Amino acid sequence: MAQPVMLAFNFGGDRLQCLRRVCMSKHIRLMERSAEEASKPLAVFFGMAPDCESADDGASFPDEVLVMHGFTPGGMNAFLHAWRQAGQTPVRLKAALTPTNLTWTVTQLHEELVKEDNAMQLHEGSVHQNTKA
Repeated sequence: MAQPVMLAFNFGGDRLQCLRRVCMSKHIRLMERSAEEASKPLAVFFGMAPDCESADDGASFPDEVLVMHGFTPGGMNAFLHAWRQAGQTPVRLKAALTPTNLTWTVTQLHEELVKEDNAMQLHEGSVHQNTKA
């Protein structure tokens, strides 16, 4: 089985050091990138498409984003558990590479993850309000 790969955007400082340690301990290949590369399709980062000149659309984002590929369900859970055990707060914006998002740019994935995260926050808020009544 191929080694799982994690693409990480906008990690720095202690969180980047921790991410490196957790990935190393779980035998995950880590690719660190900045949001300036966000106009490239995800497939390029994972070697599934030729590298291309990114059309610098000026789109950038400050959020941390993780994209995982080649993980088993148990492997993904093991990574997330190790991340929590290391005392790190969750990464809000994370996704697995899929046939659907493979051709998306990182900017497009980021936008979709933000929408999903906002919807989850809204749903959690309404669930908590309904349980108080």
